Amino acid sequence: MLQVCAAEKVSYEESGIDAVVFTAQGDMRQALNNLQCTVAGFRYVTADNVFKALNNLQCTVAGFRYVTADNVFKHCVRSEVIPACEIVHNLYRMGYSSDDILNNMFRVCKTASIPEFLKLEYFKHCVRSEVIPACEIVHNLYRMGYSSDDILNNMFRVCKTASIPEFLKLEYFKEIGLCHVKVVEGLSSLLQLTALISRLCLKQNQLSK
Repeated sequence: MLQVCAAEKVSYEESGIDAVVFTAQGDMRQALNNLQCTVAGFRYVTADNVFKALNNLQCTVAGFRYVTADNVFKHCVRSEVIPACEIVHNLYRMGYSSDDILNNMFRVCKTASIPEFLKLEYFKHCVRSEVIPACEIVHNLYRMGYSSDDILNNMFRVCKTASIPEFLKLEYFKEIGLCHVKVVEGLSSLLQLTALISRLCLKQNQLSK
């Protein structure tokens, strides 16, 4: 990607390249297409420009950037249920479906960078049993309009590459998967996402006993 940018004399920020990689989900062809779209539309590759060009899920208070889902995991790791749920609820209130929210959580969980014991700050809160902060993030995403499915899918993707203990990662996969099944079956309310965050926060305590 960097070689292409150098050869084509593309101006970029590191966050922009990270956003391209994040949206490509490991597909180099998709990454190049995303890069081309961003350059064609804005000429300068930044995270915001990438998301705007692709009309992709972002997670910030002002928009939807990767960090929002990242913060959800952060609260979950700390068992901060309320903050994590608040984020998800915010996204939900903004019109995003449960499917959208879950998908974004999967994606963030795949590429987010956190300390070695945890890849994602979102999961950081869960590992620390910080339920409130984790729920706050999820609730915000939900209020911002992201679907439960988007949030869950993103959580799953982020969790795939997170630097957390394998035994805990497997438990997170199981919980996210079970929640996703419920969402696909039609139970896509904010309550499902809140319950998921609570279960993720409990896992660390349960497994450490």
